[in-house]
Amino acid sequence: MFSTSQSVVLLLLVLASFLVQVFALIDAGIRPAHAYLAENKLKKPIWLLILLVAALLTYALGGTFYSLLLVTPALVYLADVRPRLQPYSRRKGGGGSGPRRPSSGGW
Repeated sequence: MFSTSQSVVLLLLVLASFLVQVFALIDAGIRPAHAYLAENKLKKPIWLLILLVAALLTYALGGTFYSLLLVTPALVYLADVRPRLQPYSRRKGGGGSGPRRPSSGGW
C-alpha cells in the first residue's frame, strides 16, 4: 500500500506526535491543580486522562494514519491551556502561588 519512503515518513510523523503527546502529558502533570480552576479550564485529572488515553491509543495503533489524529488533544493543551497555566508555575527563587503582577517600578 505504501512505498518504503512513505512508510518511513509516516513512522516519523507518528513518533513526533507521540513525543508531543508525552511532553503535553508531563507538562500537564507538573502544573498545579488550582491553576486549571483559576483559569476556568477543565480540571487537571480530566486533562491528564484525555492526554493519557490519546498517548496510549497512539502507541497501540502504531504507525497508522489514524494515530496522527490523536495528537489533537495535546495540541489543544499546548496552544490553549499551557500558556494560561504558565504564570502559576513554581519559579526559582519566587513564590509561584499565582500570576505575577507588574512591578510598580521605583526603588
